[in-house]
Amino acid sequence: MVSLSDAMERGSRKMKKLKMWNLTSALVFLAGAVLFGVPCFRYEVVTPLSGLGALVAVAGVIMGLVKVRCPCCGAFLGALVSSKRPFCPSCGRNLEKVLR
Repeated sequence: MVSLSDAMERGSRKMKKLKMWNLTSALVFLAGAVLFGVPCFRYEVVTPLSGLGALVAVAGVIMGLVKVRCPCCGAFLGALVSSKRPFCPSCGRNLEKVLR
């Protein structure tokens, strides 16, 4: 039998994992945007480095769209998953309760 504290700890880990994927996808996107933007603004021409940056930025967006999803309905949770907004915008379920 699973105790309440074990269930809460498991839910907390799942919420942390969801937030980790959100942060990771945002950082990958930001790194790609910087790699794309700096050569474009500095040299006013698209360089291979800026092309690589565009690919990294797109990878960050795709990572966020694939990994930051509601565990109940599978809908995209939005750009920011936070404890201030713990509800799925699609099905309305409380993510903190679902992930317990």
